[in-house]
Amino acid sequence: IQIPDEISKTNELLKLGKSIYTEIGCNKCHGETGKGDGPSSNILVDSWGYPIIPRDFTSGVYLGGGQTQDLYLRFVGGMDGTPMPAYGNLSELLGKPKEDEKKLAWSLVHYVKSLETGISEEAINTPEDGKITALAVSKRTKSDKLLDASSSLWNKADSYSIPISRLWQSDNVNYQVVEVQAVYNSKYIAIKLEWDDITSDTSLYRVQDFQDAAAIQFSIDGTMDFHGMGSKDHPTDIWFWKSEWQMQKNSDTDSN
Repeated sequence: IQIPDEISKTNELLKLGKSIYTEIGCNKCHGETGKGDGPSSNILVDSWGYPIIPRDFTSGVYLGGGQTQDLYLRFVGGMDGTPMPAYGNLSELLGKPKEDEKKLAWSLVHYVKSLETGISEEAINTPEDGKITALAVSKRTKSDKLLDASSSLWNKADSYSIPISRLWQSDNVNYQVVEVQAVYNSKYIAIKLEWDDITSDTSLYRVQDFQDAAAIQFSIDGTMDFHGMGSKDHPTDIWFWKSEWQMQKNSDTDSN
Protein backbone atom coordinates (compact mmCIF):
# COMPACT_ATOMS: atom_id res chain seq x y z
CA ILE A 1 0.00 0.00 0.00
CA GLN A 2 1.40 3.35 -1.03
CA ILE A 3 0.98 6.05 1.60
CA PRO A 4 0.12 9.39 -0.04
CA ASP A 5 1.46 12.68 1.25
CA GLU A 6 -0.19 13.50 4.53
CA ILE A 7 -2.75 16.30 4.60
CA SER A 8 -2.14 18.54 7.59
CA LYS A 9 -4.67 18.48 10.40
CA THR A 10 -7.27 21.26 10.41
CA ASN A 11 -10.53 21.82 12.25
CA GLU A 12 -12.33 21.12 8.99
CA LEU A 13 -10.60 17.75 8.63
CA LEU A 14 -11.33 16.82 12.25
CA LYS A 15 -15.01 17.63 11.77
CA LEU A 16 -15.09 15.54 8.60
CA GLY A 17 -13.22 12.70 10.31
CA LYS A 18 -15.72 12.67 13.17
CA SER A 19 -18.65 12.32 10.79
CA ILE A 20 -16.88 9.51 8.91
CA TYR A 21 -16.08 7.75 12.21
CA THR A 22 -19.80 7.51 12.94
CA GLU A 23 -21.05 6.98 9.40
CA ILE A 24 -18.90 3.90 8.68
CA GLY A 25 -19.54 2.44 12.13
CA CYS A 26 -16.20 2.87 13.93
CA ASN A 27 -18.17 3.83 17.04
CA LYS A 28 -19.94 0.47 17.13
CA CYS A 29 -16.72 -1.25 18.17
CA HIS A 30 -14.40 1.51 19.36
CA GLY A 31 -17.08 3.56 21.13
CA GLU A 32 -18.18 7.17 20.78
CA THR A 33 -15.07 8.46 22.55
CA GLY A 34 -12.70 5.83 21.16
CA LYS A 35 -12.24 3.94 24.42
CA GLY A 36 -12.99 0.56 22.83
CA ASP A 37 -16.35 0.24 24.58
CA GLY A 38 -18.82 0.33 21.70
CA PRO A 39 -22.01 -1.80 21.72
CA SER A 40 -20.29 -4.53 19.67
CA SER A 41 -17.05 -4.54 21.67
CA ASN A 42 -17.99 -7.53 23.85
CA ILE A 43 -19.11 -9.85 21.05
CA LEU A 44 -16.20 -9.55 18.62
CA VAL A 45 -14.19 -12.63 17.64
CA ASP A 46 -11.13 -13.17 15.46
CA SER A 47 -10.91 -15.43 12.42
CA TRP A 48 -10.40 -18.45 14.71
CA GLY A 49 -13.48 -17.65 16.75
CA TYR A 50 -11.65 -16.37 19.82
CA PRO A 51 -12.84 -13.21 21.63
CA ILE A 52 -10.97 -10.06 20.63
CA ILE A 53 -11.26 -6.52 21.96
CA PRO A 54 -11.17 -3.37 19.83
CA ARG A 55 -8.30 -0.93 20.24
CA ASP A 56 -8.65 1.81 22.85
CA PHE A 57 -7.83 4.88 20.76
CA THR A 58 -7.62 7.13 23.83
CA SER A 59 -4.40 5.43 24.96
CA GLY A 60 -2.33 6.54 21.98
CA VAL A 61 -0.45 3.23 22.21
CA TYR A 62 -0.49 0.81 19.27
CA LEU A 63 1.49 -2.41 19.06
CA GLY A 64 2.28 -1.76 15.40
CA GLY A 65 3.15 1.92 15.81
CA GLY A 66 1.09 4.99 16.59
CA GLN A 67 2.26 7.42 13.92
CA THR A 68 -0.31 8.79 11.50
CA GLN A 69 1.22 6.73 8.69
CA ASP A 70 0.76 3.56 10.76
CA LEU A 71 -2.91 4.30 11.30
CA TYR A 72 -3.38 5.12 7.62
CA LEU A 73 -2.10 1.66 6.68
CA ARG A 74 -4.46 -0.05 9.13
CA PHE A 75 -7.50 1.93 8.05
CA VAL A 76 -6.86 1.45 4.33
CA GLY A 77 -5.56 -2.13 4.46
CA GLY A 78 -7.55 -3.52 7.37
CA MET A 79 -6.15 -6.11 9.79
CA ASP A 80 -6.25 -9.73 8.64
CA GLY A 81 -7.71 -12.17 11.12
CA THR A 82 -9.58 -9.46 13.03
CA PRO A 83 -13.00 -7.80 12.60
CA MET A 84 -11.20 -4.64 11.44
CA PRO A 85 -12.13 -4.23 7.74
CA ALA A 86 -10.24 -2.39 5.03
CA TYR A 87 -11.44 1.11 4.22
CA GLY A 88 -9.50 1.73 1.05
CA ASN A 89 -12.73 2.75 -0.68
CA LEU A 90 -14.09 5.44 1.63
CA SER A 91 -15.22 7.59 -1.28
CA GLU A 92 -17.37 4.75 -2.58
CA LEU A 93 -18.77 3.92 0.87
CA LEU A 94 -19.64 7.55 1.55
CA GLY A 95 -20.83 8.40 -1.95
CA LYS A 96 -18.08 10.96 -2.46
CA PRO A 97 -15.98 11.74 -5.56
CA LYS A 98 -13.00 9.43 -6.05
CA GLU A 99 -10.62 12.39 -5.97
CA ASP A 100 -11.63 12.95 -2.31
CA GLU A 101 -10.28 9.54 -1.25
CA LYS A 102 -7.03 10.93 0.14
CA LYS A 103 -8.79 13.69 2.08
CA LEU A 104 -11.33 11.28 3.55
CA ALA A 105 -8.69 8.83 4.74
CA TRP A 106 -6.45 11.45 6.36
CA SER A 107 -9.42 13.13 8.04
CA LEU A 108 -10.32 9.84 9.73
CA VAL A 109 -6.70 9.31 10.80
CA HIS A 110 -6.45 12.78 12.31
CA TYR A 111 -9.77 12.42 14.12
CA VAL A 112 -8.77 9.11 15.69
CA LYS A 113 -5.45 10.62 16.78
CA SER A 114 -7.37 13.51 18.36
CA LEU A 115 -9.13 11.03 20.66
CA GLU A 116 -5.92 10.30 22.55
CA THR A 117 -6.09 11.25 26.21
CA GLY A 118 -3.45 8.95 27.72
CA ILE A 119 0.23 8.47 27.01
CA SER A 120 1.39 8.55 23.43
CA GLU A 121 4.14 6.74 21.58
CA GLU A 122 6.23 9.91 21.65
CA ALA A 123 6.11 9.94 25.45
CA ILE A 124 7.62 6.49 25.94
CA ASN A 125 11.02 5.05 25.09
CA THR A 126 10.31 2.06 22.88
CA PRO A 127 13.21 -0.21 21.82
CA GLU A 128 14.69 0.68 18.45
CA ASP A 129 14.28 -2.29 16.09
CA GLY A 130 13.02 -4.27 19.08
CA LYS A 131 16.46 -4.36 20.70
CA ILE A 132 17.21 -3.76 24.38
CA THR A 133 20.73 -2.91 25.55
CA ALA A 134 21.76 -4.39 28.90
CA LEU A 135 24.12 -2.65 31.31
CA ALA A 136 27.40 -4.44 32.07
CA VAL A 137 28.24 -4.45 35.79
CA SER A 138 31.24 -5.65 37.76
CA LYS A 139 31.88 -9.38 37.84
CA ARG A 140 32.06 -9.05 41.62
CA THR A 141 28.39 -8.05 41.77
CA LYS A 142 26.52 -10.76 43.67
CA SER A 143 23.25 -12.29 42.53
CA ASP A 144 21.34 -10.97 45.56
CA LYS A 145 22.13 -7.39 44.52
CA LEU A 146 20.98 -8.08 40.97
CA LEU A 147 17.72 -9.42 42.38
CA ASP A 148 17.18 -6.31 44.51
CA ALA A 149 14.75 -4.12 42.56
CA SER A 150 15.64 -1.12 44.74
CA SER A 151 19.40 -1.44 44.17
CA SER A 152 21.11 1.72 42.91
CA LEU A 153 22.66 -0.17 39.99
CA TRP A 154 19.30 -0.06 38.21
CA ASN A 155 19.53 3.73 38.12
CA LYS A 156 22.34 3.39 35.58
CA ALA A 157 20.54 0.97 33.27
CA ASP A 158 18.55 2.24 30.29
CA SER A 159 14.80 1.73 30.61
CA TYR A 160 12.68 0.66 27.63
CA SER A 161 8.90 0.91 27.31
CA ILE A 162 7.01 -2.08 25.91
CA PRO A 163 3.33 -1.41 25.12
CA ILE A 164 1.02 -4.36 25.68
CA SER A 165 -2.73 -4.89 25.42
CA ARG A 166 -5.23 -6.04 28.01
CA LEU A 167 -7.07 -9.33 27.46
CA TRP A 168 -10.30 -7.80 28.74
CA GLN A 169 -11.77 -4.33 28.78
CA SER A 170 -11.30 -2.24 31.91
CA ASP A 171 -13.29 0.66 33.29
CA ASN A 172 -10.02 2.40 34.14
CA VAL A 173 -7.55 1.95 31.31
CA ASN A 174 -7.17 -0.50 28.43
CA TYR A 175 -3.49 -0.15 27.72
CA GLN A 176 -0.42 -1.04 29.70
CA VAL A 177 3.23 -0.14 29.37
CA VAL A 178 5.91 -2.34 30.91
CA GLU A 179 9.26 -0.71 31.65
CA VAL A 180 12.15 -3.11 31.00
CA GLN A 181 15.76 -2.88 32.22
CA ALA A 182 18.56 -5.42 32.01
CA VAL A 183 21.99 -5.78 33.67
CA TYR A 184 24.59 -8.52 33.39
CA ASN A 185 28.10 -9.66 34.24
CA SER A 186 30.13 -12.76 33.40
CA LYS A 187 27.97 -14.95 35.66
CA TYR A 188 24.48 -13.50 35.75
CA ILE A 189 21.87 -11.57 33.85
CA ALA A 190 18.96 -9.85 35.57
CA ILE A 191 15.91 -8.30 33.96
CA LYS A 192 13.63 -5.88 35.79
CA LEU A 193 10.01 -5.41 34.72
CA GLU A 194 8.00 -2.55 36.17
CA TRP A 195 4.42 -1.47 35.54
CA ASP A 196 1.64 0.54 37.17
CA ASP A 197 -1.14 -1.52 38.70
CA ILE A 198 -4.03 -0.13 40.74
CA THR A 199 -4.55 -3.54 42.37
CA SER A 200 -2.23 -5.94 44.17
CA ASP A 201 -3.21 -9.52 43.35
CA THR A 202 -0.89 -11.80 45.29
CA SER A 203 -3.12 -14.81 45.84
CA LEU A 204 -5.17 -17.07 43.62
CA TYR A 205 -8.54 -17.93 45.11
CA ARG A 206 -10.64 -18.76 42.05
CA VAL A 207 -9.78 -20.38 38.74
CA GLN A 208 -11.06 -17.30 36.87
CA ASP A 209 -8.77 -14.96 38.82
CA PHE A 210 -5.20 -14.08 37.90
CA GLN A 211 -2.54 -13.03 40.33
CA ASP A 212 0.19 -10.57 39.35
CA ALA A 213 2.78 -12.35 37.24
CA ALA A 214 5.21 -11.85 34.37
CA ALA A 215 7.18 -14.06 32.01
CA ILE A 216 10.13 -13.61 29.67
CA GLN A 217 10.77 -16.04 26.83
CA PHE A 218 14.13 -16.68 25.18
CA SER A 219 14.60 -18.37 21.83
CA ILE A 220 17.08 -21.24 22.28
CA ASP A 221 17.92 -21.52 18.57
CA GLY A 222 18.29 -17.76 18.11
CA THR A 223 15.40 -17.28 15.68
CA MET A 224 13.39 -14.10 16.21
CA ASP A 225 9.93 -15.20 15.04
CA PHE A 226 6.95 -15.73 17.34
CA HIS A 227 7.21 -19.18 18.93
CA GLY A 228 4.25 -19.21 21.31
CA MET A 229 5.29 -21.33 24.27
CA GLY A 230 8.02 -23.01 22.24
CA SER A 231 7.99 -26.17 20.15
CA LYS A 232 10.15 -29.14 19.15
CA ASP A 233 11.49 -27.19 16.17
CA HIS A 234 11.94 -23.95 18.10
CA PRO A 235 12.64 -24.65 21.79
CA THR A 236 12.42 -21.76 24.23
CA ASP A 237 13.50 -20.96 27.77
CA ILE A 238 10.81 -19.24 29.84
CA TRP A 239 11.49 -17.28 33.04
CA PHE A 240 8.33 -16.93 35.11
CA TRP A 241 7.65 -14.70 38.13
CA LYS A 242 4.53 -14.72 40.30
CA SER A 243 3.72 -12.33 43.11
CA GLU A 244 2.73 -15.25 45.33
CA TRP A 245 6.24 -16.68 45.05
CA GLN A 246 7.72 -13.27 45.84
CA MET A 247 5.53 -12.93 48.92
CA GLN A 248 6.62 -16.38 50.10
CA LYS A 249 10.28 -15.56 49.48
CA ASN A 250 10.00 -12.32 51.43
CA SER A 251 8.23 -14.15 54.26
CA ASP A 252 10.96 -16.79 54.42
CA THR A 253 13.63 -14.08 54.47
CA ASP A 254 11.91 -12.20 57.29
CA SER A 255 11.52 -15.37 59.36
CA ASN A 256 15.23 -16.05 59.08
